[in-house]
Amino acid sequence: MKSLGDFKKYRKYLIGLVPITVILSTFLICYTFNGNIQSFMRLQDLQQYNYKKSAQFKISSALLELNSINALNTETNNIIIEEINSKDEDSLNIKLNYHSKQSALIPDLSDKETIVSLAKMSQNAYVRDPFTGDWQNVTDKNDDSFGWDDDSIRGHVFKNDDQRIVIISYKGTSSKGLPGTGQDSDTIENDKFNDNLLFSCCCARVTYLWTPVCDCYIDSFTCNEKCLEQNIRNNSNYYKQSIEIYRQVKKNNPGYQIWTTGHSLGGALSSLVARTYGLVGVSFESPGDLLASQRLHLPLPYDPDFDMIWHIGNTADPIYMGTCNGASSTCNLAGYAMESRCHSGWEISYDTVKELKWSVDVRKHRIKTVISDVLEEMDVPEPVYIGNGKGTENPCIECFDWDFVNPEPESTTTSVTTTKVTSTLTTSFTTTLSSSCVGRNFVGWCTSYTTF
Repeated sequence: MKSLGDFKKYRKYLIGLVPITVILSTFLICYTFNGNIQSFMRLQDLQQYNYKKSAQFKISSALLELNSINALNTETNNIIIEEINSKDEDSLNIKLNYHSKQSALIPDLSDKETIVSLAKMSQNAYVRDPFTGDWQNVTDKNDDSFGWDDDSIRGHVFKNDDQRIVIISYKGTSSKGLPGTGQDSDTIENDKFNDNLLFSCCCARVTYLWTPVCDCYIDSFTCNEKCLEQNIRNNSNYYKQSIEIYRQVKKNNPGYQIWTTGHSLGGALSSLVARTYGLVGVSFESPGDLLASQRLHLPLPYDPDFDMIWHIGNTADPIYMGTCNGASSTCNLAGYAMESRCHSGWEISYDTVKELKWSVDVRKHRIKTVISDVLEEMDVPEPVYIGNGKGTENPCIECFDWDFVNPEPESTTTSVTTTKVTSTLTTSFTTTLSSSCVGRNFVGWCTSYTTF
């Protein structure tokens, strides 16, 4: 076994290691089952758990110092690099030996009441005042709310002191023109803007008749990839705001495990936050989150044992299924470019088209209908691991007809470097880094770019 000091010659290759080790230290939890709703989050002791795995990385810059890896070794985590093999100047394999003494709680999503409880928390995110209107009484320990004095992201925070868990529930889309959504008129404009930013191929530039939400469109089916990444991370947009909410909740609840949940847009935000920080995330009727996850360069595990994000929905909901697009679709007519269709992590899909004879209708997206007619009535389906879109026999590919380009900085010509969406099956972890990124944080997403 080799020490870290023996591998200083490989230090320029280690830029992708921190996101993977963060995943390992957080996600070493097996999918478990527990039928007791009185304790619907199962405690699993990982004290004797050992994990050995080779991880493959594609490298584009050299920013990581070896002491960053040393910092991940604590009293409860022990990460050892056993072997590094460099195949070429752009990639390498790293063999990790990871031992964890941590315990963690995960929801039992084989249990109907557990799913219903989380769905009711997602529904409550649409209600301004707790215990009024459509509020569902899942607990008397609602401790906090956020965003209700503004016209952007909103929700509630639920706390269980006995099990030391805090659940953040993010509100989804409010729209008067889109059935099955919330009705808060003061957030409609910002909700729609973020829907079109997160779930469209390129700034909701569907045709020349549409008004794009960002200036990344270049030409017919050609889009500036760097521009898209920067716009999603913009401080005024929902992803960055949802991250700040998590940080504040974490600060206010030291020693508590934090989960995220939400419906529709709120579900997608909950999965992006969970993906960013290695949390448990459970979304309901969420649009595809994989497209935004890739643009944010979030770590995407290939191994189901390390992925604690679930998407729950029904097959009659075109938003969840990724089919609410095209010129005649309800979403398109209402001005929503819902072009993403791929989820990351796990899917639990209720086949309401086959079993309940439902027709595909955007009204089947409504969380209240889903709770009463689907989640409370139907048996829980087996979860299917989607992973990073490549975890099934038919890989899910987003925006296949688009070219995403990165204009060369300091160039006086109009030439561009084109990156096409491709499909590749693999069994290892992969972190793909933008060539324009010059600075990343400890979870792997870019914090500094070259100018152009």
